[in-house]
Order: sequence, then C-alpha cells, then structure tokens
Amino acid sequence: MPGVLPLICFCCLGLACAQTARKQKPTPSWRRILLTTSIIWGVLLTAITEILSFFNALTFGWDAILWVLISITALAFAWWQSGRPLLGLRGLRFVFALRRAFLGLVLPIKQALSASRYLSGLLGGVVLLVAMLGLVAWVAPPNTWDSMTYHLPRVMHWIQDQSVAFFPTNIIRQLHQPPWAEYAILHFQLLSGGDSLDNSVAWFSLIGCIVAASLIAQQLGADWRGQVFAAVIAATIPMGILQASSTQNDLVVAFWLLCAISSLFAYQIQPNWRDAAAAGASLGLAILTKGTAYVFALPFLLWFGIWGLRALRWQVWKPVLLISLGVLLLNAAFYARNLSLFGSPLGPSDATDLYANGSFSPKALLSNVIRNLSLQIGTPSQSINASLEHGIRKLLALLTINPDNALTTWHGTVFEINGANGTWAHEAVAGNALLLVLVVGVIALCFLMRSLRTQRWLLAYLLALVGAFLLFSWYLKWQPWGSRLLLPLCLLATPLCGAVLSAIPQKTLANAVPALLLLAVLPWVLFNQSRPLVGSQSILTTPRIDQYFNNRPNIEAPYLGAVQFIQAKGCSEIGIAISGQDGWGYPIGLDAWEYPLWVLLNPSGQGSVHFEHVTITTSSAPLAQTPPFSNFHPCAIIAFRFTSEQGTTLSSNGGTYEQAWSSAPIDDTFTVNVFLPGPGE
Repeated sequence: MPGVLPLICFCCLGLACAQTARKQKPTPSWRRILLTTSIIWGVLLTAITEILSFFNALTFGWDAILWVLISITALAFAWWQSGRPLLGLRGLRFVFALRRAFLGLVLPIKQALSASRYLSGLLGGVVLLVAMLGLVAWVAPPNTWDSMTYHLPRVMHWIQDQSVAFFPTNIIRQLHQPPWAEYAILHFQLLSGGDSLDNSVAWFSLIGCIVAASLIAQQLGADWRGQVFAAVIAATIPMGILQASSTQNDLVVAFWLLCAISSLFAYQIQPNWRDAAAAGASLGLAILTKGTAYVFALPFLLWFGIWGLRALRWQVWKPVLLISLGVLLLNAAFYARNLSLFGSPLGPSDATDLYANGSFSPKALLSNVIRNLSLQIGTPSQSINASLEHGIRKLLALLTINPDNALTTWHGTVFEINGANGTWAHEAVAGNALLLVLVVGVIALCFLMRSLRTQRWLLAYLLALVGAFLLFSWYLKWQPWGSRLLLPLCLLATPLCGAVLSAIPQKTLANAVPALLLLAVLPWVLFNQSRPLVGSQSILTTPRIDQYFNNRPNIEAPYLGAVQFIQAKGCSEIGIAISGQDGWGYPIGLDAWEYPLWVLLNPSGQGSVHFEHVTITTSSAPLAQTPPFSNFHPCAIIAFRFTSEQGTTLSSNGGTYEQAWSSAPIDDTFTVNVFLPGPGE
C-alpha cells in the first residue's frame, strides 16, 4: 500500500539515527533517537511538499519516488555507519549491528521495568489505551468540524492543483492558517487515494507526546517511576484522547513543542550544534502547525535566553542563530505566500484580529484566567454545570468583571460551562478536570516540599508553564472551545507532574494517581461523541458516509440530494459558492462544510471531478482573476446561502446560472442550492 511509504521512510531514518547514536558519547537514549528521527522526518516532509509544489509536481508518482529515494538513502547511510560491510556473508555484520543498536536502546527499559510489575502494568495500560485509539482512528472517517471546513478541503485543493500555492476561496482559513499537520495528511491522502490514514497524524502525535513527556520528566530529574507517571498522565488527558482519532492539529503542535523543549534541555546539559538545530527545527515545525505555538513557546525561549546569557555570555548568539534559522527556513515559503496575498506573514488582519483581546488590562487578564480554568471543570450534568457557572459569574461580579465582555469574549458567544448533552466527550469543548486538580496539587507541592524548592530546573519549568498560561489568557479572547487550544499546555505540564509525583514520600498515594487516571479516562475512549466505539452510533456498525456527518446530521440529506442531482446531470466541473453573513456577523465560509462534497463526488482528489470556489468575496478574490482559475467555467454550482439572501440567479466568470435545485432550510438559516447554466450559456 503506497500510503505507508512515509512510515517506511520514518523507520529507515530511525535505523540511520540509531546507528549514528552508537558512535556518540554518551549514547543518546532510544527516546532521544525517536524524537530526532521525528524531527528529521518532519523537516523532510516539509521540504518534499514545498519543492514539489514549486514545480507543480505534487503528484502520486513524484511523491512516491522521493519517499523511496530518501528511504534507500537512509538505509545506505545506516549501512555506511555500521562499518560498510561487504555483501554476502559479511553483510550479516550490518544486520547484527542493527540488532545490537536496537537491543542497546531497549535493554535499559526492560531492566528498569522488570524491577516493578506495577510500572510494567501502567505501561501495559497505556499501550492498550493507545491501541484502542488507533482502532478508532483507522476505522472512523474524519468528521471534526474544522476538518470539514478547512483542514481537509485545503488538502483536496492542493492535490487537485498539484501544489500548496494559494487558491481563490470563500473559506479564507484554508489559506492563512499554518499548514504542517495538513501537509502530513496530504502525503497520506495523495499516496493512499483516500482518507483512511488521515487520522493517524494525530494518533502518532499522541504517541510522540507520551514518549517526549517521559523524556522531559527524566531531564527534570525524575526517576523511572516519575518518567512512567509522566507517560501515563500524557496518555490520559481527555481532550488528547478525543483528538487522537481526529484530524485536529493540537496534538501535533504539542508534540513539536515537547521536542523543542527537550532539545533545549539537552543543549543546556551539554551544549552542541545538534541539539540547537533540533530545537530550531522542532520549534519551526510547531509554528508551521498552529499559531498557539508562538504563545506557548515564548516563556520557554525566554528561560533559555536567560540561561544562555548567564552560562554562555556572548557565545549565546550561536544557539540563538541556529534556532532562529530553523524557524525561518521552515516557515519561509508559507510566510511568503501570506505576505504576498495578505500583506502580512500571519494572514489577513480581519481574520487574525478575531482571536486577539480588545483589552489588555489586569481585569481582562484576570477574567480570562478564571474563565479559561473553568473550561476544564464541565460535567455531564446540566444542573451541576449551571451551578458552577452561576458561582463563577458571582465571583466575577464581585470583582466588577463582565464575563460576557465583547472585548475579551469570542464574538457571538457568552461565558458558559460545557459538558451536558454529551459535550463532555466532544473534542471541541471537553474539559480535563482531574488533570487540573493534579496540576494545582503539583504547584502546591513545589512550594511546600523543601526537596522540590531547591530544584531550580523544576521551578523554572513551572514558571514557564504558568507564564505560558498567563500569556495565552492575556492575548487571546476567551472561547467556548478554548480547552482544545489549551491541550498543548496540558501536555507540557505532564513531565512536571510526573517528576513531582515521584518525589512524594508517600509512594502508595503517588502510585494511585496514574492508575486512577487510566481507569477514569475509559469513558472518553469508548463514548467519543464524534466517533463512539460502542453504542447505537458505534463506528463499527454505522455506515462510513453517515459518520462524516456525525457532528451535523441535519445537513446529510441536503448534501446527498445536491450530489445526486449533479451526478444525474453528468457534470464534472463544479463551482462552490459561499456568501452571506450569519446573525453574529460571521461570513458563512467560517462554518461551511466543504469536505463532504469531495468525499461524495471526488474522494481522492485525483478523479474526473474538478472543484473551484466561485463568486469570491474574501481577500483571495484577486487569485480568481489569474489563470488557471480565471478560465474555470463550471457546469454546475453548489451554493450555500442564508435564507435572507436567496436568489434565483448567480453569476460566475461572466456566465449566468439559474437555480435548478434547492434543499429545505437547514436550522432555519441557510440552504444548499444547485445552479445550472442559464439559456444560451
């Protein structure tokens, strides 16, 4: 199956890194080798994507060839590192060398775990948990709201255009949002011809986060217990559990941030150019994945800068330069595209300004801190949530703070605590109450226990975490789905939790915590609202097409009706028209589900059906006037229009189209319509 070529390449790179590691003193651990391999793979994936796009050669053939060539090169490098044995019987030296390298990395783990059945049991629970999530990720199709709107549609446009260059669209997030997670999905989709591997990007990222969290716990001074504890805590965050089988990008950015922080730690222990380059590359990949990376990484970079000035003095420019180059080189092409179209490397100001607070006063910060913490405490009970919300509103009122202040609250929303009606298990708003309690307890212990107060790195890491949370609350408006955005910070907190738990004298109490977390997280594994493993809507029994619409079942019939109408007409050039604003003043493109159209009409993006956006009203409109988009004349247009803005005709590229089919109003707000060329067209 060609879709696994990137994974085969990853394994080949891992062998090369393992052979190289054998010659280093001290020899890096298997976890460090895994992170290094991931960083190299991520950089290569970015390079392949941008290079092929530059030549409009992002095709199955060229993509497969490059992955195969890199795999062969990695194997050749591993062979050369093993001493370049001759072919024939002496070639077995290479195989034995790889075996020794593998055993040398795994044996310390085996020896450590053999001393404790309890730790082995915990890790066994983590493996079982991850395996169950892997089953969900493989069986269930992508169906996350943002994935239907812009994550996956942009991938399909890239495959169709054979390039990641910008294209005209009324869903502007398809252009300006950082794209690395979608780059990874792109290669799986392009090589496999479908979306069966799309969810694996987040799933593999969860595995990477578990490994990286345990490594950072070690760097913070934790023993094997603490490292295993960190791994268990990282694996049992409800929001992470829910996202691990989706195409959301929060787990991906969390993994790259953990790689960056671990590399910064490694550099502080033994300064060298490799760790500085790894920190720069992983930080660049994090920023190329999601904008929250800027916020969460800044306090850790400030910590590294202060350390560098004290330890390296004027020589600090060397790692700073390597880190900066890594970030800029990996993001250069994406920054350039944004700058060319929007005048800013971060995207159009009218879109990015939606996220930033309108007030940066101390009260605004305090309001967001309290409300962001409240995102973690939602329960399945509506009455309990209402009581919690009432109490927080009273607290804010005592502080003379308006919890619904438009300057600090996402436009069109009000402060609320989610969790009822199944949303406690939804990947957009689920909370992490047990983790919040654990983190609060860990912070208290850091100041109460004398043995912890003397550990400078532990306290510095804690301060960086708190600083990242305060920066998040200071800069970004409160959002009902803010718990999802905070997932990377939750994962960054897990190494600290593991290190502190292992330092508690009451070992029985400390041992109970990870075991409790493993048991408590099962409902999120089994009853994911978007992709349930059990129940009447189980992914094992529900038709795949129906699962795409799990989060919006009321639009399935209109979409199927529009698609069947177009298929009956034998149309292969299809325009997508999205216009109008909702009652909150948002463009409908913010919420329009485009990806199901690709699934129903052109699932691989390589068939005979061609999609383009028409009647562009966003800042990408100038692109519609340039070839090949200016030459696009659809034989049918699927239009998403609000009921207040209906009409029987539509114009596109000088042609007039008349309404030929329309759905009933959806949620009494908008309809799905099909327009065909008018007489004489």
